[in-house]
Amino acid sequence: AASCSELRCPNNCSGNGVCLSTNICSCRLLFGGLDCSKAHKELFPVADPLQTTLLSVTWLGMSYYFFTIPENNSFNITFSPDGSQGSFDADFLIARGRLPSFDDNDAVIADQYSAGGFRSVGNGAGTWVVGLSAYQGNARVNAVLQSSSTSEDDGHVDEGGGGGSSGGRRR
Repeated sequence: AASCSELRCPNNCSGNGVCLSTNICSCRLLFGGLDCSKAHKELFPVADPLQTTLLSVTWLGMSYYFFTIPENNSFNITFSPDGSQGSFDADFLIARGRLPSFDDNDAVIADQYSAGGFRSVGNGAGTWVVGLSAYQGNARVNAVLQSSSTSEDDGHVDEGGGGGSSGGRRR
């Protein structure tokens, strides 16, 4: 007979998380889903700003993408709507070392333009997670991530929207 104190999380959190006392998985940073089996997609820096990566999310959903910047490097990531699909409204959130949300992020672009970018000022070292949210329609967005060395010690992130942006709670 099973003990009442045994935790029963879906698929034992797939080895990518911890089973909480509520039988819900708490996933490690780079994994998601009910059983932590969904790995978030990695973005890689490119030298050519015309080389884009397609990001997508379904209406009212949130998709996460991550990238890692080495010590003493900065980054610039830009987003532009993919013209192959109809109208949509995408918002972008970013956080270092944690999943961003509208309540907890390092910067956010939430406007009707579905375009903009984030850039680190100073040392942008660490693992960054971008959240792509579709406020209206299924969103398809082209992203360009570039990285370069910097001599500044400390860093933060600035946001720039397609026509306006609002900053998030900074940690």
